This record gives sequence, structure tokens and C-alpha cells, in this order.
Amino acid sequence: MTEKKKTRGQQFVAALDLCKDKRDLLFLACAAIRQSNLQAGLAERKLWDSISAVKMMAKYARVNAENGGSHMSYKGTDGMLYMIMAKYNDLGYGNPEKFKKDFAAAYPREFAQKSKDMINIRSREARNSPPTMLAESVLRARTDYQA
Repeated sequence: MTEKKKTRGQQFVAALDLCKDKRDLLFLACAAIRQSNLQAGLAERKLWDSISAVKMMAKYARVNAENGGSHMSYKGTDGMLYMIMAKYNDLGYGNPEKFKKDFAAAYPREFAQKSKDMINIRSREARNSPPTMLAESVLRARTDYQA
């Protein structure tokens, strides 16, 4: 008989349970951000700083992840980060604000990186700026009319 394959959320919960110190938790948060579809850094995610809200979201995310729900049922990477922040607090390393500061110091690139969607929007906005549109129209006119 074949063994049922674990979902991404179940794999994450198993990895979270293996984390025993601050360095492991910060690395797991980094890995979660790197593997996310959005690729948004911790600063861009705007996660809650209230410890009671973090614990509530972590509990919700953990139950849904353990039950094999889809990534939307446990809020994807945000849910994973809430679970990490709750365990960070439970192990006595500090509140969510301290976690964010420690993460920024350990992984500055992943803390500050922009999401793929925001990068695409900004490049589109840059292409659609009036000076760019004017330059493109002049170039298009030269090629269309052989000027």
C-alpha cells in the first residue's frame, strides 16, 4: 500500500516542530519567503505585531496546515510566518517586533525584497510614463514613415 504524500503545509509543520533555536526559526522563515509564489519580503507583508493576533493566526494556520488544507486555507507564506513568530515567542526569544528586527539583521535581502507583482507593476508604470511614451511614439513614427 502506498503512503499518502504530505502537503506543503504538513511538511512545513514537521519542519517547524524540529526547530529548537533562534537560528533555525530565522532560517525557516527565510526558506518560506524564498519558496513563496509572491516572493514578497517580510517588510512588504505587513504582518501583525500584536502577540495575541499572531498566536491566533498561528493556531488557525497550524490547524489548517496539519489537516492538509490548501495553501489558501492557512494563508500560505503569511500563515507560515505567523507560526514561526508564535514559536519564536514561545521559546522566549521575543515578541513579533523583535523577530522582525532579528530577521532583518540575519537576512536583509529577504526582509526587504519586493514582490514579483510589484516589480512588474513598477516596470509597466515606468514604460507608460509620458517621456517614455513620447520617445516610443517618435521612434514608431520614424520606422512607420521612414523619416
